[in-house]
Amino acid sequence: MPLTSERPDYYAALGVARTAPHAVIKAAYRRLVGVHHPDRHPDDPKATGRLQILVEAFQVLGDERSRAAYDAGRVLDLPPIEPATPVEELLGKVVDQLFGVR
Repeated sequence: MPLTSERPDYYAALGVARTAPHAVIKAAYRRLVGVHHPDRHPDDPKATGRLQILVEAFQVLGDERSRAAYDAGRVLDLPPIEPATPVEELLGKVVDQLFGVR
């Protein structure tokens, strides 16, 4: 089955080569999540969408089986990323402050 046009190019989203090893993919993901996290861009309504693409990309490329299926052009059935509730957002901010996430 071919890839659907609904899914972005996950390698491009993370800015890595198709031959990149897992460590490079993981490092790129962590760096980009820090840069594009919605907490850093509270006035940007597209920030959450960018973060969702990064999370999706790492879900696929960070797992050997999912990455092989993606590379083979098979459609992946990923679980949807649910938006956080206000309580979850608040809890996330508290945890971020406690553990020094920047």
